[in-house]
Amino acid sequence: MRAASDPASGRTLSGDQDIAGLSRVENYATVYLIGNEDDPEQIVLPIRGQGLWGLMRGFLAVEGDGNTIVSITYYEHSETPGLGAEVNNPRWQAQWEGKKIYDEEGDLSPEIHLTKGGASDEYEVDALSGATLTSNGVTNMLQFWLSEEAFGPYLARFRSGTEPEDAEETDTNFEDVEGGLIMADVNAKAF
Repeated sequence: MRAASDPASGRTLSGDQDIAGLSRVENYATVYLIGNEDDPEQIVLPIRGQGLWGLMRGFLAVEGDGNTIVSITYYEHSETPGLGAEVNNPRWQAQWEGKKIYDEEGDLSPEIHLTKGGASDEYEVDALSGATLTSNGVTNMLQFWLSEEAFGPYLARFRSGTEPEDAEETDTNFEDVEGGLIMADVNAKAF
């Protein structure tokens, strides 16, 4: 996070880019790969964005296909107990398992979003009841971090096995941690 505020290691987001309410982002982000770096079982991405009362921070775990959600969790937020704080409810979190991020066309625009009244397809998760602004914050956060502005180009290489033609070069440094966990400092298109 400190890197985001340093002009040399972060960048300012334009109004159109800043759908997650971050103002600035760092150039590199640490992601975690479970398995091996070329064909991971899971990819764990740090995510953050504005909720109703402040910044929400968490992780999104994606299968090695770069498109299927395993889980989502938040480790920091200031959302209202019983409403927006339901982002930590295991029943709500369980809805994310198996949901798809991108459509079959393979572009870098994420389709995943929260919707009121119940999810009806593989790109939807039921919004938090009584917490519209928190739900909008979660959707905006994912739309940003999974887009071409952030992790989209990095995830695209796992979806297709190659870099997408319209993505800039992805710079990644790997470090084995332990037990099949690999830390990767990722500089995807916008990082």
